Amino acid sequence: MKRAFLYLICFVTFYSCNEKKEYSKKESIERNVEHLQKSIEWNNKRIQLVNKDTTLLVSSKDMLLIKEYLKYAIDEAEKVDTIVLNSVKDGYGNIYYNKYLKGMKMELKGIEEGNNKMSIDGQLKYDEFLKWINKNGL
Repeated sequence: MKRAFLYLICFVTFYSCNEKKEYSKKESIERNVEHLQKSIEWNNKRIQLVNKDTTLLVSSKDMLLIKEYLKYAIDEAEKVDTIVLNSVKDGYGNIYYNKYLKGMKMELKGIEEGNNKMSIDGQLKYDEFLKWINKNGL
């Protein structure tokens, strides 16, 4: 995931600010990078909480935090413009939306409804997103 940020930051750095159109593109990329980074930070906090214990049981206190972190991650993820991501790397915005964002939403819904299959399916979508990122060098 860090490579994705480096790639986006490099793209922004090399983009000229001399014309209004170019400046708005640079600004747009910077805002999207910020929301993407915040979403991933919240998601990582959630994952760390899930993985902190070796038992399969999660306390109710931790489950509330997991849902809260997941909601924050989704909120930030929804602010990312997939068109901008696709302009950086073809297919990036699509996989981001269909696997990362939809996966987190599915997982949250599964947790809230007590539907373990839905929650696991959401986790699998997230894993597919990570595989795509690793395969495509982001």
